[in-house]
Amino acid sequence: MNQIIRIGMDTSKHFFQLHGVDTAERPVLRRKLRRKEMAGFFAKLPPTEIGMEACGWRRITGGACCVSSATR
Repeated sequence: MNQIIRIGMDTSKHFFQLHGVDTAERPVLRRKLRRKEMAGFFAKLPPTEIGMEACGWRRITGGACCVSSATR
């Protein structure tokens, strides 16, 4: 897989849809994760810019994504 430089995250009550692009802005990641899978998924990635929609879930899920790296 190409190096992911940015991930966009759509949140919902039970699932999170992730869309990632590489340095050429080509889509290289499309994945649907459950809440319990989020921490493990982001722990395996190098520091990556993450964009999230502005909603109540952002506070909860954003903190979980940042646990594995202070640069996220």
